[in-house]
Amino acid sequence: MHDVAFNDIQRRTPVALFFAIAFLFCMGLTIWWTAIPFILRAYGGNRFHVGLSHAVNMGLYMLLLAVAYGLQHLDCRRATRCAAVFILGCAGIGWLMTCHTLPAPGEVDTMRIWASLILFSLPGAATAFFWPYLMRWVTAGYEGKTLNGRLGVFNGGWALAVIVAPLIGAALVQMSPSAAMLACLVSFVLSVIVMGFT
Repeated sequence: MHDVAFNDIQRRTPVALFFAIAFLFCMGLTIWWTAIPFILRAYGGNRFHVGLSHAVNMGLYMLLLAVAYGLQHLDCRRATRCAAVFILGCAGIGWLMTCHTLPAPGEVDTMRIWASLILFSLPGAATAFFWPYLMRWVTAGYEGKTLNGRLGVFNGGWALAVIVAPLIGAALVQMSPSAAMLACLVSFVLSVIVMGFT
């Protein structure tokens, strides 16, 4: 099995970089989670669309976790980076969609509603190849107190994002949906850039 713990153990990434990766990536995801109900409503969507967006997102995540479990031979770094770049692409398309003029009150933009649902659902599937492989990357070659310390710092990164991101996302989406999606996109871009230093 090709794993960081066996074939690349000499190259150990500082835990501070994992904190930054987890924080920035989770910032992007959580801002998107916060903004998507407002974005769908802005396109003329209803409660069904809002509920469906989160249900499909998490449903695909759970389903693809089973697939990811069967692909444990994949390289941690490559899987994590590929998933992050894919999600970044989805966010970029989502941001471009919000840059266009929004429908007038009472109008429904069916195409953008369903396109947004698909774009929001795909990252749910892709994160199944991000978080588990990133955790393997964080923990490879460590044990005992050092392992616990690295996990604590890593978990602190995404937990801090879960606290901060909804506040930022809610404030930005009140300004405009495109502002929230731009913040989401920037977070993903920075996360991918930080991965480049690992």
